[in-house]
Amino acid sequence: YKGNTKTVDEVLRREMRQMEGAPAAAHKIEQSRLRLERLGYFKEVKVETPEVPTADDLVDVMYTVEEQHSGSIGASIGYADGTGMVVGANIQQNNFMGTGRQMGFGVNRSKYQTSYKINYLNPYYTKDGVSRVFSVSYLKTDYSDFGEFVPYSTNVLGAAMSFGYPLSETERMGFSLGASRTEVDP
Repeated sequence: YKGNTKTVDEVLRREMRQMEGAPAAAHKIEQSRLRLERLGYFKEVKVETPEVPTADDLVDVMYTVEEQHSGSIGASIGYADGTGMVVGANIQQNNFMGTGRQMGFGVNRSKYQTSYKINYLNPYYTKDGVSRVFSVSYLKTDYSDFGEFVPYSTNVLGAAMSFGYPLSETERMGFSLGASRTEVDP
């Protein structure tokens, strides 16, 4: 590999369908290139297959990648009748420290609601490509001064874990398990 300055070598290698020392197959070399592109960490992925000068029946497979930013920071501001100003912020890193793992955090706030969300994805929880996601959320609502008909507040804490199982190169099946705890104060 050439050009990967941030991404750990293992993240690239696990996407390879053309294995080292195996007979070269054009469709596996191209499929590996496409899998690297789909990661979203690289602007461009090129592949070259020069012959090995000392052996007539061998080729080198060289992938050249150009890294790109894989994170984002966002902010929002809005206004809604009855609730007033609504503000939010989030941060998402899709290649956390070059490991291929994703981490995100978001917060939203209005007059009556505050929410926080954190998520963590390991796309290769197992070597077979089973992914695992952890997410935690907190939502606080306070309608105590909204009017005389709904004077209450709630606190909701939730957590979930999901697994994704690869069915093919482009299809996955997922399973999730979550729980939440709700407190209501009159």
